[in-house]
Amino acid sequence: MTVAVVSQEAELLAAYQGGDALAFEQLYDLHAGSVLTYLVGMLGNRDGAEETLQLVFTRFAERARSVPLETNVRAYLLTSARNAVVNRIRSRSRRERFAQGYGILVRRRGGNAAGPEQGIERDERCRRLNAALAALPDGEREVVLLHIKSELTFEETAAVLGIPRGTATTRYRSALRKLRMRLRHE
Repeated sequence: MTVAVVSQEAELLAAYQGGDALAFEQLYDLHAGSVLTYLVGMLGNRDGAEETLQLVFTRFAERARSVPLETNVRAYLLTSARNAVVNRIRSRSRRERFAQGYGILVRRRGGNAAGPEQGIERDERCRRLNAALAALPDGEREVVLLHIKSELTFEETAAVLGIPRGTATTRYRSALRKLRMRLRHE
């Protein structure tokens, strides 16, 4: 994250701790997209992800007054999201987790000007990439989602996951290798 974003987070956190409810809304607007994308990627369905997102931000609202101002709020929220995911996953089987698609993960590009053939090709690419992401081991998928979709550095990703930076980097490289191999062989 940039220094400007960290500074903005600290200002918003201080304002919220001082009773400014609008500051909380701004923190939500700043980070909800990243947290939701991570949650969809880990849970495999948008409904469960949105439910968990609300839980994460509710807990943050309750605890924010005691959070130190120098805290990386995005990393804090993603750590909370990860803990919520672990709790949800414990209550479901692996097969159920991947029963639904990962459509939110692939950013749709281009406008409506594309012809039907291009739309079909795009949808097929999305389907293939989502299937490849779903097939990754949880630890590797987490690193990919946090690093690429949530735009965390490897240091921030490692902190969220509670692992060394080198492990985060290794999991990321392994995941990319597996994604490339799977997408080439389909």
